[in-house]
Formats: sequence, C-alpha cells, structure tokens
Amino acid sequence: MKHSRVIGIDPGVTGAIALLQNGNYQGVWDMPVITDSNGKKTPSGHALAVLLRDHKPDLLVIEKVNAMPRAPGKDGKRRTMGAQSMFNFGRGFGVIDASTQILKLPTVYVTPAVWKRKCGLINAKKAIHRELATDLFPQAASELRLKKHHGRADAVLIARHGHRFW
Repeated sequence: MKHSRVIGIDPGVTGAIALLQNGNYQGVWDMPVITDSNGKKTPSGHALAVLLRDHKPDLLVIEKVNAMPRAPGKDGKRRTMGAQSMFNFGRGFGVIDASTQILKLPTVYVTPAVWKRKCGLINAKKAIHRELATDLFPQAASELRLKKHHGRADAVLIARHGHRFW
C-alpha cells in the first residue's frame, strides 16, 4: 500500500524530520530539542508531537538506531560511545518513539543498513548523502547545502525509502 504523506525521522539531537507528499518533497525540519540545566540537549517530545500532528502523516518511517559500544568498525577503527552517551541517545530515541505512539501514527522502523543499501550509500560519507538527496529533490537544495545538514538529508532519504517500499 502506498502512503500519500510520509514522514522520515533521523533520530538524535542533530537529526531531522522530512515530509514527502505523494513522493514529492514538502519540507524538512531540524529535530526540535530542549536543553536541560546542565546544557545537555535532548529531542523535545512536545515540539515533535506538535509538528507531527500538524502535518498529519499517514506513515512515519523512523531510523532504527543502536548505541555503539566499544567495538571496531568495518574499517578497523574503534567506534565508541560511552555509557552516559548511550543512555542519553537511548533516552532521546525513547522521547521520539513515545511522541509517535501517543499520536497513534502508523510507524515502521528501518535500520540504517537497509535504507542506505537501497540508496547505494553503504560506507558513503555524509556529503554523499546530501548530494543524493539534493539530486533526487532539487527543491530541497537550499535546506541541505551545509555540512551540518546531514541529518536533514538522511531524514529526506528515509522518507523516500518509506514512500517507495511501504
């Protein structure tokens, strides 16, 4: 079944939310965040819920992410995430997940390996993600032009994946 309004979510404080309508780019937003008294940022469940409610998607596609414990990556380099970072990352993902559940929106989760493989982005640098998203959706170019917009590009590509495969 093809869905007409698909939102893709790249979780995390540098993530983003992208909307496609009938496969056409409609917009992208940086993940709304709140900052606690210690200066730590986490996704804002309230602001995300308002955005999702206002844009009325009929499908949400959320990247199913995992923490990265101490382990070598495929390139042999160590990729690490400390215990506190893993906790904060999981907490942020939980906020996003709870916001979508409260609104009772149809949601699917896709691992990075699955959507990146379908896009030909396995082991690609983030700049390549932005280039692909801009090539597919030229009207999004101004919102994907900076290096820090990699989360936006991923959200757009995750939404595209959802539109194409669900």
